[in-house]
Amino acid sequence: MGIESKILATTGIQHKAFPNKEKMLACFIKTLKTPERSIEFIQNRLRSATDIIKKGGHVTSLKRDQKFRMHFDNRRLLE
Repeated sequence: MGIESKILATTGIQHKAFPNKEKMLACFIKTLKTPERSIEFIQNRLRSATDIIKKGGHVTSLKRDQKFRMHFDNRRLLE
C-alpha cells in the first residue's frame, strides 16, 4: 500500500474514495478486524477504445460492483 512512500497502490481500489493514506489505512485495519475481511465498492471506469470500435457508440462511464478481499493466504502477512 505504500504507507511510508509517495506511492499509493491497492488492487482495484480507486484512491479518490480516500482523501489521504491515514483514512485508507484506518479502513483496512477496521476491515481486517471483521470476519468477512472484505470491502465492497463500486468501480468506475470508461469504455475501452477496442469496445467502442467493435460495438460502436461513445465513450461512457461503466460501473460495476467489486469486492476487495484481505485474507491471509500463507504467502503474505497482513499486519
